[in-house]
Amino acid sequence: NKIEAKEGEEINLKGFVEDPDGDVLIFNFQAPFDSSGRWTPGYQDAGEIITSFSVDDGEFEENKKIEITINNANQPPQIDKIFSESEIVNLNEWDTLKFFVDAYDSDNEKLTYEWKYNNQVVSTTEKGEQIIGFEESGEQELRLLIRDSGSFIEKEWKLVVSNTNRPPQISHQSLQAKEG
Repeated sequence: NKIEAKEGEEINLKGFVEDPDGDVLIFNFQAPFDSSGRWTPGYQDAGEIITSFSVDDGEFEENKKIEITINNANQPPQIDKIFSESEIVNLNEWDTLKFFVDAYDSDNEKLTYEWKYNNQVVSTTEKGEQIIGFEESGEQELRLLIRDSGSFIEKEWKLVVSNTNRPPQISHQSLQAKEG
């Protein structure tokens, strides 16, 4: 008997057994399966394994060897370091928000990046800057999307921007002075 699954996909050996008489069944599984006959292969488990298990209905016992093929599955990108672990970032108007991420892909696939400030793309690399303008006090949003060939991860921050007092402005009017 052969079973095929992907990394990260649970295999339940009990699902392959039925008793035509409806008897209560007692199972005995070998590693890597748990006592319930379940196993979820990790991202490093691609390949072939052979395992066996037994099932007993109180009168008869069956022993079964099973060949399992675990196919490679795409792993999502992972974040190693990021500019803020907190989902809330406090800023003032006219501050420069500097953001960055160090990410990797365990499958060694190329990663693409997209940073959005209030739904506008502001960077397509691992880092960038955004000047917080006057008139932007309140809540703003920064989003990061990191993709590989088949999966993605997304992070989002709420930017709480405090109002900053601006200096007074002098209008430039022509001044004329007369002597005398």
